[in-house]
Amino acid sequence: MTKILALVYHRKNSRMAIYLEHLFKEVRKEYEVKMVYADKNLLKDTISFVYYLLRFNPDLIYATPVSLPILIISIINRFILRRKSIVHHDDLLYLFHKDFSDHNQLYLWLMKFIEDRSLRCADYILVFNKYQKKLLESWGYKNTYIVSHGADLELMKPIDIKDLREDLGIEGSLTIGIVAYFGYAKKYDIVYGWDIVEALRYLKDIPVKAILIGEGEGLLRLKQKAKEYGVVDNVLFMGRVDYHELPRYYNLLDICLLTQPDHPAARIRITLKFPEYLACGRFIITSSVGTPARIV
Repeated sequence: MTKILALVYHRKNSRMAIYLEHLFKEVRKEYEVKMVYADKNLLKDTISFVYYLLRFNPDLIYATPVSLPILIISIINRFILRRKSIVHHDDLLYLFHKDFSDHNQLYLWLMKFIEDRSLRCADYILVFNKYQKKLLESWGYKNTYIVSHGADLELMKPIDIKDLREDLGIEGSLTIGIVAYFGYAKKYDIVYGWDIVEALRYLKDIPVKAILIGEGEGLLRLKQKAKEYGVVDNVLFMGRVDYHELPRYYNLLDICLLTQPDHPAARIRITLKFPEYLACGRFIITSSVGTPARIV
């Protein structure tokens, strides 16, 4: 039986890891699959990946996302083991850091090198949409194939969450929310989710509640803004929610906000949550960028 080694530079309980478990569920019916996840410790993860690469002796290697451990594995495989390999390219690593971070030029050069070498060592590159495929092909990466996101329809579906609304004291309110990692872009002094808090300052006399689900270093700034605007009682900060509890919280949102800047890194993104919003029957407000805008 053909052996596939899947090296995933995400923690095992991450949403991406759960998505990949579903992706490989059907693959396991015909192939022997070994999945190895990360602890986000660079040295430990690199050693772990190399160990399983040598021990499992796969016929095919699947690796994601582009990162230093994945690059090291790609080089070892390309020039020593010579197995077929797939890299799942989930973000424009260099462009994102160049335009949205304040890292120095050495760091940016390293990101560009890691991304370029990882992709050039791969026999196949998986991408999310046609825009990403055309963009990579224009940069000289020809072996690209589209594999888009999906949703587990047994888990993600419309459900009655009247009890949750009552527990939170938001019966009779229109709810608009975001499920995200609320990162802070120091370069622009902006936090993902700022727009929903900003909007509430103009809706104080209307029964509207904002629900922010997730974690991140930007949450403190959002809380400060909510307090500054006098809308802190209209914003519910739910924190991180376990993946299998997400359907209840998706259904808590009457409207899901999905905004992205007009940037190549945003145009390639579909995000895992977008098909899940759809599967739960939610209304979606999205910026006119990328695949979500075309579908909505």
